[in-house]
Amino acid sequence: MASIEAPATADANPVELPPDGGLWAWLQIVAGHLIVFNTWGYIISFGIFQPYYMQMLNLEASAVSWIGSIQTFLLFLIGTFSGRAFDAGYYRTFLIVGFLMQLVGIFTTSVSTTYWQLFLAQGLCQGLGCGLVFAPTIANMSTYFSKKRVLALSAAACGGGTGGVIFPLIAQQLIPKIGFRWTVRVMGFVVLASSIIIVSLVRTRLPARKAGPLVDWSAFKELTYVLFAISMFITLWATYFAYYYARAYSIDQLGGSQSTSFNMLMIINAIGIPGRLVPAFLADRYFGAVNVFIPTILSAAVCIFAWAGVGSITGDYVWVRCSTYWATAGWKAGCGGQWKLYRSTDLGRSLSRRWGNVSNSREVGEPTGDCEEQGAIDDISRIKAT
Repeated sequence: MASIEAPATADANPVELPPDGGLWAWLQIVAGHLIVFNTWGYIISFGIFQPYYMQMLNLEASAVSWIGSIQTFLLFLIGTFSGRAFDAGYYRTFLIVGFLMQLVGIFTTSVSTTYWQLFLAQGLCQGLGCGLVFAPTIANMSTYFSKKRVLALSAAACGGGTGGVIFPLIAQQLIPKIGFRWTVRVMGFVVLASSIIIVSLVRTRLPARKAGPLVDWSAFKELTYVLFAISMFITLWATYFAYYYARAYSIDQLGGSQSTSFNMLMIINAIGIPGRLVPAFLADRYFGAVNVFIPTILSAAVCIFAWAGVGSITGDYVWVRCSTYWATAGWKAGCGGQWKLYRSTDLGRSLSRRWGNVSNSREVGEPTGDCEEQGAIDDISRIKAT
């Protein structure tokens, strides 16, 4: 298939304003939705794998969660470089390589039997693949929208919720019938099918810009950007605790069934869809991204503290709904606040800085969260004792 990236010689031409709509603009959002489906949808479904790996390998929750955490860490870290590759005109190349690495990671996960094999397959290989495709796609979609950018990107981000429902549903229905290994392979075929659709849809709008450094270090001299980077680092540290531990918590501590735990995971991911769209609508239409971000992230923090009071399946259902909604809303509203800091002709490199800033928070967030989960368990035990 012939490359569709614009030639580098077009750098001197003036950049047209984003169309802010139209067939090809919205098709990029469809492609972006599927890419988020393949990346974040699979990643936030790690609750499928967490209890299984703990039982199969007889490991602590924190050890298993390193697999998922390194996956998200690499998604952001590799985005530090793949975003710049988008600016240089290598978007399609990175997409194809990234898709291949994702598929290799998924299918080798299905035959892995030891911790280090799972770490290499699901953690490293899939993480690298996700990192190659995610940041360039966000940058590409952003070039098509201006006034509707937050809402359009949030619609694409709902792919995380879509995948977060479909992958656990596949697991719930197929694991009892065909076993874990073939269930993972079915997920791989789903990712393969969506990858083919993505490659047929993506189009770049801006000309390639070959010149320029890999990372724009001058941005760190801007106080506004530094404060934003710090806030997003802290936000991402605790955003996804529920995605990793809610299912294991409902089984191990609340006595829930496997079916209940899968339902819990699907609810968590489904609630993320309005959690992405509602704050985007409010930010675009009424209040602005930062004014939406502050109350939503405070609400998410309150929900994390409230976890210590959850002592029943019913209470857990209520908690995951509230916690997931506010955590997702806060994270997405924070993402919306970044766009005024970036130049439209430099989106790939600008996004790269952001992914690099938050990658470390994703690496340590969930393993640290295992300690928080244990603390919550101890608190619940004390509450019941009184």
